[in-house]
Amino acid sequence: MDEKKPPADILDEIMNRSEKPLPSPVSYPPKFDPPPPEDTPPPPPAAKRSPLAERLLPWLGALLGGAVLAALVLGFQLFSVNARLDGLQAAVGEIKAADTLLNEKKLLQRDMDTLQNQVESLEEQLDSVYEQWRASMQDTRLELRLRQSEYLYYMERFAASGDLAMAALVITLEDGVLRPPGEDEPERIPNGGTAAPPLNSVQQERYDEVRRVLEEKGVLYSSGMAKQNGTTPLWPSGTGPSENPETAALGILWCALDEYYVQRGQDAATQFLVETPLSNPDTGWPELLRNGVSKSTYSLYEGLLSELISAGCLQRAPNGAMGWNPGYDRLDIYYPLPFTLPGQTNG
Repeated sequence: MDEKKPPADILDEIMNRSEKPLPSPVSYPPKFDPPPPEDTPPPPPAAKRSPLAERLLPWLGALLGGAVLAALVLGFQLFSVNARLDGLQAAVGEIKAADTLLNEKKLLQRDMDTLQNQVESLEEQLDSVYEQWRASMQDTRLELRLRQSEYLYYMERFAASGDLAMAALVITLEDGVLRPPGEDEPERIPNGGTAAPPLNSVQQERYDEVRRVLEEKGVLYSSGMAKQNGTTPLWPSGTGPSENPETAALGILWCALDEYYVQRGQDAATQFLVETPLSNPDTGWPELLRNGVSKSTYSLYEGLLSELISAGCLQRAPNGAMGWNPGYDRLDIYYPLPFTLPGQTNG
């Protein structure tokens, strides 16, 4: 600055210079704080600030604690919700199980009702069968009682006419009916397991009387074995129907008479006459029969032949030979004799 210029020129120069744009400075000059007065006390030192991480730590801790607490609350709520869901699921399962059990109960009840109806039906059938069985048993026992009376009649008739062998045949061949078996001899129960009732006191006296006569005459003898209603009747050696042809011929006659007049079986009666040696005169058995019985008993035989011929079962040749009537429709059943013929074996 020129100290010699007047102040007005200096002022104009300054004003003119301010109108021209000043170039932008490349950099600002450094600032320098004015020095403090010497007598001014120094300012207090600025408070030392902690690092940012330390200042944020309490806030983060609080925030983390809140988050943990919120997580715990949410976890508890989630557990409670899960527990409720499990409970609901269990309830739903129980409801389904209850429905299943209810359906099974209905099915079981239906099956029980069906079974109950079947049981009631079976009970009714059982009652019906039992009543039929009782009636059959009563009929069988009645039939056996009638047979007992018939056998006692023929025993006494044969004994009275002197045909003691015929009376003995009735006693031995019909032993299971006339002398019912005891508990210790069930093998002698005839008629498919139906035992005959015991003889009444009057019938027992009649039976014992004929037995006494036959044993006194030596036609039969007692086995000595005590049984119900008497002892087992036995033939002396060589005299029974399985050993003696004459007794066998009489036995065939009795079996035919029994089947036709007592048990009402004309087929069996015919078979016994036409399928045994009694049917052939050449065997000599018809002659044995004629000579072995009284006229009264032989008349029974002739009457039986006549009735079988009239029934169309039997035919008789002029020489006395007998056979089945070809036009008779007989039952295809074999009726065995209750004894083996002399010279034959069982089977």
